[in-house]
Amino acid sequence: MNNSATGPDRTRTLHVHHDVAGFGEALSRDYAGEHHVPIGDGRHLKLRVSGAVSHHEGAVPVFFAAGRESSSGATQFWGSAIGRRVAHGFVELADPSLEFADSLKMGWYAGMEGTRAGDVILTVLDTMARVWGRELVLVGGADGAFAALSYASRMRTAGSAFVWNPPTDLGSYNRQLVDAYLRLAHPTTFEEEVPPAQWQDRRRVQFRRAGIMENLNDPRLHRPGRTDRLLYLQNQSDWRTVAHCAPYVAAHGILHLGTGSYMIDPQHCVQVCDWGAGHAPLEPDALAESLRSFLANEETPLEIGRRLALNTCRSRENLAKAPRDLRNLRDSIAPWVHAEHANLSGIVEVSMGGDVKAGYGGLRFGVQQLAAGKSEQLAWYSDATFIPVEPRRVRHDGELKLIVRDGMNNTLAVLPVERKGPSLPELKAFIYGSCVTRDAFNLSGMPEVADYVARSPLLSAMGEKPDLGDVDGSPQQLSSAFQRRMVERDLDKSLPTLLEETPHHLMIVDLIDERLAVHVDDTGAYTRSNEAKEAGLHKDSGTEFTPLSPGFMPLWDDAVAKFAELVQPERVILNKIYWAETDNHGEGLEPQYPVRAHNEALRAMYAAFEARIPCHVISYPDEILVADREHRWNLTPFHYVSGVYQHFRDQLVRLVSDL
Repeated sequence: MNNSATGPDRTRTLHVHHDVAGFGEALSRDYAGEHHVPIGDGRHLKLRVSGAVSHHEGAVPVFFAAGRESSSGATQFWGSAIGRRVAHGFVELADPSLEFADSLKMGWYAGMEGTRAGDVILTVLDTMARVWGRELVLVGGADGAFAALSYASRMRTAGSAFVWNPPTDLGSYNRQLVDAYLRLAHPTTFEEEVPPAQWQDRRRVQFRRAGIMENLNDPRLHRPGRTDRLLYLQNQSDWRTVAHCAPYVAAHGILHLGTGSYMIDPQHCVQVCDWGAGHAPLEPDALAESLRSFLANEETPLEIGRRLALNTCRSRENLAKAPRDLRNLRDSIAPWVHAEHANLSGIVEVSMGGDVKAGYGGLRFGVQQLAAGKSEQLAWYSDATFIPVEPRRVRHDGELKLIVRDGMNNTLAVLPVERKGPSLPELKAFIYGSCVTRDAFNLSGMPEVADYVARSPLLSAMGEKPDLGDVDGSPQQLSSAFQRRMVERDLDKSLPTLLEETPHHLMIVDLIDERLAVHVDDTGAYTRSNEAKEAGLHKDSGTEFTPLSPGFMPLWDDAVAKFAELVQPERVILNKIYWAETDNHGEGLEPQYPVRAHNEALRAMYAAFEARIPCHVISYPDEILVADREHRWNLTPFHYVSGVYQHFRDQLVRLVSDL
């Protein structure tokens, strides 16, 4: 023994030992304080003994809860707040792995390369049990619980475990945390590049080469019955219930008794509780009361666990959600489950009939998509019956499946998800284009118009605000509120903001207003529409572009690329319409209107738009594109007969039903 205290009352003294034997000698003299025991490579296992353990009866709690404080580098022990409430003497054990590097967040008391950390921890535990002649109760939550559960089952002397929310398989744990540990603590054998499909198997090999027992769900490596007593507490809504607790129960054949209780025998119990939301820690008063009872050994772990479950339960119904093997009810569950996908909201709604309710026995639902020969998980498993699925991830050629699993992760059914298309009046549409689209929305049964942006071609809408400081005109000179608003929005470049802030299900785009001239100079761009001219907006410097101007398409394609970043392609519908060549009296519109030239320009623009934005498209047969001489807005090649607008509506109905 080196640098050891000389009396039993020096609780804050540091005791540095040459070996475990020296540590045992200090214990026999009842030396409290911090003890350092060598583990190899110049490193130490650090633990703190509080109180005069040998002077009192009862089991001794050993808290697996301590680590390195990054700012000072000192070891921080975190078990004393509970320890003082439950025992006259207790021990806090620091994780030697966390002493290895400041950046390491979790080490599961597994040690590091070049040391004998695991063997030393076991020997230290056995030494304490032997010297004191007492049962040790290894206590830990979350990652400390993994270590407490593992070491308690491997002690040669009486060792018990009191744990909550432990991971039970590091091979199924968070990949970033596992990789960070292995990279820092076992660099010689660490493989940096591991294909995702091989990650679990390759990491298991590395754990076992390092002598680390990483999987408590493997009966060859761990047996809960080897502990003297066991109380494993699991919060029901924590993700570890399904990922770690259920596999542990299944692997070791632990019997389910109902109300979340599982046991090998009354001394070895797993209890699922409902003390908080998600990965919530056990409330200190409840933890102290239950641990105090466990240490006193006057009740079985089964009794303690059941009382805790009932006292802390937020809802008695939640206890019915404790994991169960429901394979015997498969034929009673599958026929009563139905799922519908609301295409635009992205919600998969699950309805259940029969006697089994959602959540019973951990009954959960997940959503997968089968497309192009591949399966993709769109929603992970939960007991929710309204399951959100990101709309942009749902493929139109994909097949949606509802996967039904019980709390033990057994697949009970794989069911089709029915696609439910909304009716048009339920929708809101954002229109960016011209009256060609807007007029169709005057028909009955069409979606609500969320907003309408016109007279602002993409070259202007995606440009910079122009400097009009030397221009006398103003949109305020326009008497029409609609015209004034369109010019103001074009000048202010409002389209991106409107798209972001205006709720809408669909975005309808047509390119008819792209015919308008756009003035471009070093300061920005604006549309030279008739309304802008009437408002007196004119600049002498700069260049005007129309689709018929040389050099227009490269500039326009850049504008489409910017526009593509603002929209969700699956919500965009391109109204792919061309100028009419004749009117409803059979008269040709050339040469009064340059129809052919503009249609050639439209073909180029449509091709560029669809290349940038994989959107939905509404097309038209050539024979119905006829201009209307009696149109309310007058005769032009883009004021059509009523059949054109009816065709748009019919195609919109078809398209939305397929969305």
